[in-house]
Amino acid sequence: PRPPNAYILYRKERHHSIKAQRPDITNNEISQVLGRLWNSETREVRALYKQMADQKKAEHRRQYPYYRYNPR
Repeated sequence: PRPPNAYILYRKERHHSIKAQRPDITNNEISQVLGRLWNSETREVRALYKQMADQKKAEHRRQYPYYRYNPR
């Protein structure tokens, strides 16, 4: 699998809190809410998630040195 990007890490971290606040919400609606939240985040917050994603990417590269993404 591909390493997660900054938005995916952000979404993964916040998904459950949105679902807890609104148990009836669908995953599609959660994606819309989180997309709006992500777009309104400060540069600092986005940079933090970018840094986390870069760490995951480096870790992935060490673990799978010959990995190459092949879209279907």
